Amino acid sequence: MGCHLDKILSSSTSSIHALRMLRSHRLGSPQLFEVARSTTLASMLYISTAWWGFTTAQDSDRLGRLIGRLQRGGFLPAQVRSFGDLAAEADRRLFRAAVIDPHHVLSRLLCEVKSTSYNLRPGSTASSFHQRILAISSCACFMRKSIASDASACALVLFLKAAFIINI
Repeated sequence: MGCHLDKILSSSTSSIHALRMLRSHRLGSPQLFEVARSTTLASMLYISTAWWGFTTAQDSDRLGRLIGRLQRGGFLPAQVRSFGDLAAEADRRLFRAAVIDPHHVLSRLLCEVKSTSYNLRPGSTASSFHQRILAISSCACFMRKSIASDASACALVLFLKAAFIINI
């Protein structure tokens, strides 16, 4: 991993020199941002989906420092995300392309989508709500009859009944 990353960082360092030359020839900031994004960042992100998961904290810190150097040099805007975020976005785009396009090279490696047809019983939520209320009411009546002498127990039953109705 270190050899590959060293190669990426050295080529990006030479890209910074080329970007400085472009700025000295009066290329504007928006154009510099575009050139840096399409050359330096693109070479850093090339096949990052294959190697990003194997980087160490030190490697990701080196990549972050390079992006910071590009920002401080004025070659990237200040609101550029971290390299980890950029690599995750590239990974999401690759996966989305493989899922959406059936002719994509990687689409044949994906699992088949399972189609399941659930045979659920028809029923409305209102009727199940009423059944729950009836069950709570009958339970509360039983508890009231069995411990009618204790006022605190009746209050507890009413409290539980009210809490159950509110939470539904």
